[in-house]
Amino acid sequence: MEHIETSAKQDDHKSSLLSNHRVIIIAAVILFLIQSLPYLILQGDSHILIHDNLDANIIRYTTLLESGTLFASNDTVIESFMGGIPRGSLPSELSLDTLLFILFPPLTAYIVLRIFQAFVALIGMYLLLKAHITPGRDMRLIQAGVALSYALLPFWAFGGLAVAGLPLLLWAFLSLRDDSTRFYHWLVIILLPTHIALMHSGIFFLVLVSLIALYDMVSKKRIPWKFIIGIVLFGSFALLTHYRLLIGMVIDSSYVSHRSEIVFSHVETLQESLLQIVKVFVFGQYHAHSLHYIVILPVLLLAGYQWVTSTSKKTLRFVMAILLFIFVTSVIYGLWRLAGLNPVIAPLMRILPLNLGRFHFLHPLLWFILFATGLATIQSTFKSGTKWVLFLLGVQILFTMSFYELWSNRQTPTYEAFFAEEQFDEIEAFIGRPLEDYRVVSIGIHPSIARYNGFYTLDGYISNYPLAYKHAFREIIAGELDKSADLSRYFDDWGHRAYIYVEQLGRNFLNYGGNDIVLEDLDLNLDAFTDAGGEYIFSAVEIDPDANPGYQFLHLFQHPDSAWDIYLYTVAGSNNTQDNP
Repeated sequence: MEHIETSAKQDDHKSSLLSNHRVIIIAAVILFLIQSLPYLILQGDSHILIHDNLDANIIRYTTLLESGTLFASNDTVIESFMGGIPRGSLPSELSLDTLLFILFPPLTAYIVLRIFQAFVALIGMYLLLKAHITPGRDMRLIQAGVALSYALLPFWAFGGLAVAGLPLLLWAFLSLRDDSTRFYHWLVIILLPTHIALMHSGIFFLVLVSLIALYDMVSKKRIPWKFIIGIVLFGSFALLTHYRLLIGMVIDSSYVSHRSEIVFSHVETLQESLLQIVKVFVFGQYHAHSLHYIVILPVLLLAGYQWVTSTSKKTLRFVMAILLFIFVTSVIYGLWRLAGLNPVIAPLMRILPLNLGRFHFLHPLLWFILFATGLATIQSTFKSGTKWVLFLLGVQILFTMSFYELWSNRQTPTYEAFFAEEQFDEIEAFIGRPLEDYRVVSIGIHPSIARYNGFYTLDGYISNYPLAYKHAFREIIAGELDKSADLSRYFDDWGHRAYIYVEQLGRNFLNYGGNDIVLEDLDLNLDAFTDAGGEYIFSAVEIDPDANPGYQFLHLFQHPDSAWDIYLYTVAGSNNTQDNP
């Protein structure tokens, strides 16, 4: 009898638990069906974001693991990428991203990463709203609906949890602040630095929570010790996770990064700078989409009257504080790009190479906190408040879904067509030499494609590499840069993309197969190219042989599953010149 009663109690508990969390469970199922299942079904046929994604970041992990230098010292040279890049330029072994690429093939690791981001965002936002922003049983629809719409944002995959993980992190910190601490709050604060890049949002989140701690100390006349310990722990584990970056950029005086020459301030007029401020405030930034301008801003206007006229000004002060933070950091974003401030910004960057414009990584979190607050006011104020909430959530979710990666990138090649592995296997077989014996560059396509397929490249895209290599690589492309002020400024003032720039192509690195482009005047320094070890050129466009006698055409590679036609060239007169088949 006792056993039956115990079982009945357990069943009642499970039933109650299911009932209490029914809405978020439904949201999780919807999230899986919409966000995750298509990746799992399509696999290599998925249309995945190229910019700052397939063109760059995926190669950092594949190159690192292929090189076998995971635990090597920072100055260990990895020969296969950009003529030989130091280990310290590639990701830390303590990053969760790195672990995923250790455990899975590249495409699978990417899909797992995208699914992981979405579900961390869902759970984190739900917990944050439920515990600290819109608590109460009558707010379950808002808690789950806002969490779902946040989880559907088009997070930048290789930003890790820079945006997706912030609600969970803020939930943990606010729980410390409320003295409702459990061991899992500390666990979140310790573990999330492995997936939140310090230079993306980590350091800016620390500024935000430090401001909250300062407010508590001033308003409550007490020191929030647990909160401060949490800040110290998060900062410490973030520095530990990014120890390679810290050594290379701050401690090791012998290493000079190409970042030391970056000119962030490229907006010429104050009017343009003001436009940048308005754009990031109203429309957000492409690395940290908030998609708040269609529904969330009107919700705030709709609820604003109630906040202003309400006898209690607590919510109004809360909303205004968040809006002020977003506005001030949007101003920083715009002014950071103003050329007139470069004499001030450049010395700061040399001391601490930190882009202060990146406060925008916090904006999605803050806009969605405001969204939930506004919906809560609408629900409690209007007679048909719940129906309005359902409608507004539905519109926001549908709007967000229109930015879904596999949909918004449908005009670009699929993952398999982009990397074209079978086609590049044919190129490797045609050359018939060990990959480590020669170096290649690409024209008209991203060099990540050649690197992904095992070729040793002189070109590439990475955010931190030796300044000396930037200068050496510039010698190869100097003739083409001299033809274009835009390309010259793009490389000299930024330089993350050490590409074979061609004035005739501009910044078009997606020259698909079947194009009729012929390069009439290719002005590369072939002596500098061969001195760097370069022997082959993979070009997605044809080079006119009569106008450019220095380039020897070897073969045209076409494949039905590839997005490219690859013209294989070598330097005329070199030992690699072969008879055309």
